Amino acid sequence: MKNTTSKFTCIRWSNFSAYLDHILITKGLSPNSLSAYQHDLERFFSFCDEHKKQISKVDQFFISSYLRHLLDLGLSPRSVSRNLSSIKSFYRFLVSDGVLTSEPSQFVEAPRVRQNFPDALTYEETENLLAAVPLSTLPGIRDRAILEFLYSTGCRVSEACRLRIGDIYFDEGFVRLFGKGNKERVVPLGREASYYLSRYIRDVRDRFVKPHSKDYVFLAERKGTPLSRVAVWMIIKKYAKRAGLKKNVHPHTLRHTCATHLLEGGADLRAVQEILGHEDISTTQIYLNIQKQWLKEEYRKYHPRA
Repeated sequence: MKNTTSKFTCIRWSNFSAYLDHILITKGLSPNSLSAYQHDLERFFSFCDEHKKQISKVDQFFISSYLRHLLDLGLSPRSVSRNLSSIKSFYRFLVSDGVLTSEPSQFVEAPRVRQNFPDALTYEETENLLAAVPLSTLPGIRDRAILEFLYSTGCRVSEACRLRIGDIYFDEGFVRLFGKGNKERVVPLGREASYYLSRYIRDVRDRFVKPHSKDYVFLAERKGTPLSRVAVWMIIKKYAKRAGLKKNVHPHTLRHTCATHLLEGGADLRAVQEILGHEDISTTQIYLNIQKQWLKEEYRKYHPRA
């Protein structure tokens, strides 16, 4: 990384470097995510330089003008919101580290992002997807276990790919997952998922195992390596097509479907938040909006005076 700070920012490179180290450790970021934070802030520094503005002299109005500048450049509201998040995170660090005494970005609001509701499957579509997997082949048994696992736990595909034998507690009906930032959580494992997962491990997995397979659960048939996210994506796409589903079905669809079906069944929002591993409950609340949309559609469809 080169030193991109200047006489106008008045923030030493050591401060910026320390910040990057800080978020790398505390947030458990991937190299790509860390690079995104760095890129966002270096662009902000350049804007400060162009306007001969010191970081310590920046106020909320200057930051708001910077966000408008990003919108004028053609960045989407979602991208601009991410840039603001990076700026806020950096200022919080400077304040906590004693470099600055106040945080000018605290009251700056992000541009409104159009909310795209996740496309969940109906109960019938879910059953059709699962039934499309043939249980007469070894890969089919594995694939059914994957789909049942994703739908049962609502986990991210990366969490399923990292699953190890020791993370499954069949007798207790729970599974241990490691989410973003390697944060651990324990979630229930449904009856159907438990059945197909144990069947795969008992009858199939040993035939895929190679010396380098370690104790990962879901393995590629020939190489014996842990299935990648792309591989799981292709597996789901294949069976969605076979089931005749018109929706754009991908691994995250099963996560959305799990959450939606839980709430439709009467689950508490906090419980769904714990299962999905959301840090902020506002992220989980989007599924309430989906549920409201579903109720409206059902009302209009069946009420005689809708």
